[in-house]
Amino acid sequence: MLISFPARLCYLAGPKTGSTAIEDQLRPVSSVVLQGTAHAKHLNVREYRALLGPLLQHINVPPPDLCAVMRHPMDWIRSWYRYRQRDGESPGMSTRDIDFETFVDGFLADEKPVFTHYIGTQYDFLRDEDGEVRVDHLFRYDDIDAFYRFLGERFQRPFEFRQMNVSPRVDVVISVDAQMRLERAFARDYELYHRLT
Repeated sequence: MLISFPARLCYLAGPKTGSTAIEDQLRPVSSVVLQGTAHAKHLNVREYRALLGPLLQHINVPPPDLCAVMRHPMDWIRSWYRYRQRDGESPGMSTRDIDFETFVDGFLADEKPVFTHYIGTQYDFLRDEDGEVRVDHLFRYDDIDAFYRFLGERFQRPFEFRQMNVSPRVDVVISVDAQMRLERAFARDYELYHRLT
């Protein structure tokens, strides 16, 4: 999560949405940078409103616009699976010995296996305490160039974004049944994603 006082903008770094590359470029022009742990980097809307919003008000900083990127829900869960295929992934968190459908089944289970912990949904990342999405500028990952143009205009400077933190390429095919169950679980994500232009 990064905040620029001059640009009056807060970037909420949604997991698996290119946040490492975005933060790499925004860090030098940011007034506040939360990093060092995954939780700090990926502070969600509710946490921002509860913790950072009051702090900014206390130090007389006008509230910034919130911006974020959202990935297609199916592409997003595939990215989590690939991400946990990396060398050095914590024991129990790795997906190296399971196929994608097993991963999806675990994610959808009531008692989730360790390899699906800390994933959640993008809707949950973007919503406030009342279930409303509270992001002023939300962009689709499959049109990331629109977000890059927005940042260039907002900061009035060019950026050079490059791919970083790329996950291994692996097979991510699932059955029609598993895909339908996942779509039901991601109903709010799909609804939100399809509202974005």
